[in-house]
Amino acid sequence: MAKKRKRGTLQRRSTGKSGVLALLLGAFALMMPGGIAEGDGIPPIIYPNWDDIDRTYPRWVSAEAAIAPSGELNRDLFHPQNLILLDDFFATPIDPDLGCIPVAEEFVSWVNPPDRSTLHKAIQTSELVFVGEIVDRDFGFDHGIPGQMLGVVPREVLKGESLQEHYFFLPIGNLSVGRFKICKTDSRCPPKLPVVGDEVLLMVPRIHDPREPLLWLVYPESIIVLKEDGSISLPDRFRLQESESASSSEPVGRTELIGMARTAAGKGD
Repeated sequence: MAKKRKRGTLQRRSTGKSGVLALLLGAFALMMPGGIAEGDGIPPIIYPNWDDIDRTYPRWVSAEAAIAPSGELNRDLFHPQNLILLDDFFATPIDPDLGCIPVAEEFVSWVNPPDRSTLHKAIQTSELVFVGEIVDRDFGFDHGIPGQMLGVVPREVLKGESLQEHYFFLPIGNLSVGRFKICKTDSRCPPKLPVVGDEVLLMVPRIHDPREPLLWLVYPESIIVLKEDGSISLPDRFRLQESESASSSEPVGRTELIGMARTAAGKGD
């Protein structure tokens, strides 16, 4: 079941002509009835709506909005602790072979983390599970971590309740931030990343606020990518079935995968 999404929160800041245009367009979209329509783009700045979290600073800042008119990092948009992290990133020498600043995994400590070893366990330890279509993508920072934010429209909700559109972050991607170029890697993400037009199976462990469009996946193992060409991209550590071994049978197709997910969610035929 899909709920009407809550309007997000934007803050207008001076980021140069192109940045101002992006912010104004984002703000205009959020003032329209029903919030952002499908495929209208990722807001350049998103503040969390959760009641139990500090809203002084945005959670998401696009790479474009992160740069002030001076060409330097807009430090007002980042928590002081995240600035320490960003300053460390930008002080890292450029890899001559890659032509960018390499940034590897940033691990988040989680007490009793959700089990992501099998499809069944992943769904059982999630509050929201749905198959959705990727309609938007942008690059930037989530709590200071570089990567990409994706807009997804739920097409089939298997567990919990969704909004008409959600956003989720993957800590991977190549992005330009002013004069800096960052290449962010994360081995926990699916080998084939989702792009606009692909479908994803999202397993969200916790919903902080059912009105909040911005999801927190906790770990990249919470996503399975269903590519437009029919292939399926799984995180390396994810196994579909308890009995499946590393050298097991033929790859699972989309129909079989969705059927397995429906059964695990208690929605099988």
